[in-house]
Amino acid sequence: MTKPVIRINGLDFVPILNKTVKPIVVGGKTFVPVKPAPETLIVSKPIYPTKEGKIDVFTIGNKTYIPVKVIPRVYRSLFKPK
Repeated sequence: MTKPVIRINGLDFVPILNKTVKPIVVGGKTFVPVKPAPETLIVSKPIYPTKEGKIDVFTIGNKTYIPVKVIPRVYRSLFKPK
């Protein structure tokens, strides 16, 4: 199975599915952790966000958090840690 890749603000990200890394709620919005897609990963069909334009994200350490609402509903379970 190939890794899901979402393109946010022109950059490609893959989900962090480590159980110790949890989504964060800020201002009533849930953000899920992602990391930059490896440079060796060939991305032929990225997932595009549901929102156009710049998307507000933030980084803590080596993790970037993206709003769960910009992930198309059909792909959300792939980005939420189990």
